[in-house]
Amino acid sequence: MRGNTVFQSIEANGPVFLSIIIVSWLVFQSARAAAREPIPQTYIGTVSYNRYVAKPWDPIKVAGVTIKIADVPDEVVVSGTDRRGRPWNVYVPTVGGLGYSTAWMADLDGDGIKDFIFIHSWPRNGNCAEFSEALTFILFDSQGRPSPGSFNGEYRQHFSFDPEGGKGLLDLGNWAQNENTELVQVDCYYYKVASAPEAVYGLTDVYEARGGVWRKLSKKERALHESMYLSVARSDGRDLMPASKIKGIFMPDYSNDHAAEPSHRIVSAGSDLTLDDGRICVGVQDIVLSTPDETVAVLEGETWMRMLGPSERWKNLLKQIVDQKLTVKLTGQLQEGECSPAMIWATKP
Repeated sequence: MRGNTVFQSIEANGPVFLSIIIVSWLVFQSARAAAREPIPQTYIGTVSYNRYVAKPWDPIKVAGVTIKIADVPDEVVVSGTDRRGRPWNVYVPTVGGLGYSTAWMADLDGDGIKDFIFIHSWPRNGNCAEFSEALTFILFDSQGRPSPGSFNGEYRQHFSFDPEGGKGLLDLGNWAQNENTELVQVDCYYYKVASAPEAVYGLTDVYEARGGVWRKLSKKERALHESMYLSVARSDGRDLMPASKIKGIFMPDYSNDHAAEPSHRIVSAGSDLTLDDGRICVGVQDIVLSTPDETVAVLEGETWMRMLGPSERWKNLLKQIVDQKLTVKLTGQLQEGECSPAMIWATKP
């Protein structure tokens, strides 16, 4: 009887219940679509400078930070002061020739401090044409000191020819619905696998911005939201599968969380670095030196290292660290089976 009464009530109020169901479904779909949207990013400007065809641009001042052309080609210096008034300078490479580098701003780790994103793009053809090959981030710790880092890979951007109307980096969002931002790295190269005879694209890695640094999610952490990450990566119609299902793939680790890493000293530095534990390290792309008076970072990025080699500024900063026998921490890994950190973080007491 009780069940019949409920059924009769639903039947009598059918249009009302149907409206509730439809509204609930629309709200769910709207929330689901919003969850796949990138985080809001504020366009700052184009910061690359083709000295052959363009005039130098004036320094950009935003959120207490200054971005200006450095004293060498294809480089900008981003500068400011931390909460104790100590100056900091981060040297960021930019794209020359027909490419471009753009600067964007967003709070990536939910601490209320605006972080900076530099998207570097070269003219490309084929399936990778809409992807940016390199990124530079500058996040900040609780004291307002910069925590920079370079990323290589394939990243989708919404830029076109109207950056102010674009959304910035499409693979940057709050996909796990918490206070932190995740960066979904999508590899646009083709893979042939037995389970998918047609060409597929691999969803490679997911990083999380937390506490002023980027940290690569473990397989267990990523599994919690794998379907969402795949949904984000597939949003442009590409067929994707997790890279973990593609055998023989090594993905570099660009994490820059140095706080938990052990301390070392560099015994000698040439084309390779020799550590105090006997290891020989290769492939370093970024260097940070933090002292009680200032923080200086020279970022080369894997792409620039591959094309041009280390700059004089990078070499001089490394020499200073070695000569003064400063403590260093190594973060990330660029090559499989080798000591190949993405970054050296040096500290002077």
